[in-house]
Amino acid sequence: MTEKLEPKEFVELIGRLRKHPAEKEWIEFKENWFEPVRLAEYMSGLSNSAVLRGEPTAFMVWGIRDTDHKYSV
Repeated sequence: MTEKLEPKEFVELIGRLRKHPAEKEWIEFKENWFEPVRLAEYMSGLSNSAVLRGEPTAFMVWGIRDTDHKYSV
């Protein structure tokens, strides 16, 4: 996904991601975690997992709890 999303499209995308019953190899939710070096490694792993699963994009979404996918902010 390289195109710029309009605000409505972005909200819809987050909604679709939150509907997954659990995180996937290519979808990760974080409340507030940030460690630059580990983040780069993690993003690489998510990207590779997306490719292996035939997904066009991997997602790391901040501000969402990974336990119940509710907004944490």
